[in-house]
Amino acid sequence: MFDLAGKVALVTGSSRGIGRAVALKLAAAGADVVVNFANSRDAADELAEQIADLGRRVGEVQADVTEPDDVQSMIEWIGQSFGRLDIVVCNVPQPPTTPLLSARFDTRSSLLSHTVCPLVLLAQAAQPWFEKSARPGKLIALACRAPHQLSGLHAAEHGAWQQAVGQLARELHGQQVNVNAVQTATDAVALQSAAADAVLFLASPLSDQLTGQTLEVGRLQAVSVS
Repeated sequence: MFDLAGKVALVTGSSRGIGRAVALKLAAAGADVVVNFANSRDAADELAEQIADLGRRVGEVQADVTEPDDVQSMIEWIGQSFGRLDIVVCNVPQPPTTPLLSARFDTRSSLLSHTVCPLVLLAQAAQPWFEKSARPGKLIALACRAPHQLSGLHAAEHGAWQQAVGQLARELHGQQVNVNAVQTATDAVALQSAAADAVLFLASPLSDQLTGQTLEVGRLQAVSVS
């Protein structure tokens, strides 16, 4: 059903957890995959071997997706090595749960640094490659958070993240780039495969008419009906 043969996908933060599950799912569907990691080189090497065993081309890039120079260099390397970039999955780190009244900021950090910043930097750097690829391109924001349990900085970042997904969807719509999001309630192993399935759907042609949407993955709470 999902055929991504000939596509090149970048999955950030893919050395472990949900990012790893997503990278393997896209590779199983036929995509060549670039594994991005910040520190876990051994885990990234292991994942790359698994992807190669599936018969896919695979690359590894160490980069901090909150740093503009790192993101730009990573995208340029992908273009030089693979010649194209069709799918970008922005797997963002968990923001801090600090209460807002206890938060401290300096000139090198901002409220948006953990979630919005990586997504926007990736969109900016990947835009020229989306224009060259077979349309539409796919930009997918992936986050692990339960909206009803958010508080403090976490809640503020979540709201900004959702707004950024919608704004990028509007700005990139005319360039035939679909921007959507997947969020899970937890990083539990049981949800990793389900989240990866949701990302696979958004990366596939079946979602070509969908943009600016967020798919929520997780167990629904039972509702008593009397």
